[in-house]
Amino acid sequence: MIKKCGIFLSLLLATTLGACTESDPDLEAVSTEGTVDLARVKLGTADQVFQEAVVTFVRDQSAQANAGGKRQYLSRGDGNTNGNGGQYIVQVKNGSCFEVSVLYNNHPISRDAAENDMKRLLPADAPAQSRVDDSSLAQPARPNTAHPYEAIYYFGDDYLGEIYFSDKTGSHVTGLKVSNVSLLKQAQADSQLQKDSLKPLVDAAIDQESKEKTAATPGAKVVKRP
Repeated sequence: MIKKCGIFLSLLLATTLGACTESDPDLEAVSTEGTVDLARVKLGTADQVFQEAVVTFVRDQSAQANAGGKRQYLSRGDGNTNGNGGQYIVQVKNGSCFEVSVLYNNHPISRDAAENDMKRLLPADAPAQSRVDDSSLAQPARPNTAHPYEAIYYFGDDYLGEIYFSDKTGSHVTGLKVSNVSLLKQAQADSQLQKDSLKPLVDAAIDQESKEKTAATPGAKVVKRP
């Protein structure tokens, strides 16, 4: 009986120690100083990585960046550790990254280099590239945008990549973005749902402000919102 108990305790101890030493490879990428190599960042990276890498990333606290239960993190500085520079903008929801943007505004790079960066940001199990649509290079520049020309890359139905150009030659890349399509759609739907739920409160606040201004202005009329 004593021998059996000893074997049982040994197995229990081994199991417990094994569980304690098991680690998340994503979190191992974060140094004790709070940095993470941007070359390790990709779709699916755990939210906790960006929370702990406080030297490399800072959370965007704006309302839009946190709409619909998502989080947005910005890399500090120009992030040269990925080889081509650029600032990272990371979107996270439900514990993992679903979208990564990289801006090369200060140092435009070539299309080939951007394609390599884009593919590195995809998870290891991403499907092969299925098609590319760069027809915008043959069209007039898109108005009112920092990225007048773009090429869209499809990786099956699961992932989408976008590369942005400064001109129609397609030789100077100013930014790129990769997205998990299904998670992106869910995040957009949640953001719209939150926006719709807040609309009555916003309208009520605007109406109240209008009434207060009217009360302070003799002869003015209250305009009711539809």
